[in-house]
Amino acid sequence: DLGRFLEYLSSVEAKGVLSGAEPSTDGYVTIMSIHKSKGLEFPVVFLCGLSHGFNKESARAQVLCDKELCIGTVAADSARRVRYPTISKRGILKKMETDALSEELRILYVAMTRAKDRLIMTYASGNLQSDLGELVSRMNMGCEELVIREADCLGIWVLLAAL
Repeated sequence: DLGRFLEYLSSVEAKGVLSGAEPSTDGYVTIMSIHKSKGLEFPVVFLCGLSHGFNKESARAQVLCDKELCIGTVAADSARRVRYPTISKRGILKKMETDALSEELRILYVAMTRAKDRLIMTYASGNLQSDLGELVSRMNMGCEELVIREADCLGIWVLLAAL
């Protein structure tokens, strides 16, 4: 993975086999996170892995907290042996989802605006034709905002813009 590759490059550099290059040096490839690229520009940018899903792990917690909405928990019905989210948890979850989507959109904007000359984006799909057909049919039904909100990866947003 990328982490191990970067560790490998660091170890090779430490041994003196490679020398560290400045990001502005011509003839070198710079691999960095989108966050580190803020404010920089490059002639060519590869924006890879747009099909990778958003991280929604925090939404699975039993207890959610928010400065304004306080605490949201899961209620338990011992007679029926089921758990369900309370109204407060649903409200906090909705706010968290909206905030997370806003942040993902901001990150996509930063990534796409790093390229001076060429931006190359990758998106992988097991059945692209079917995925595109579904997006087109949902857009034609007049629910564009819902499709945008329900996107589970950056690539869906890019595909929607292309369509």
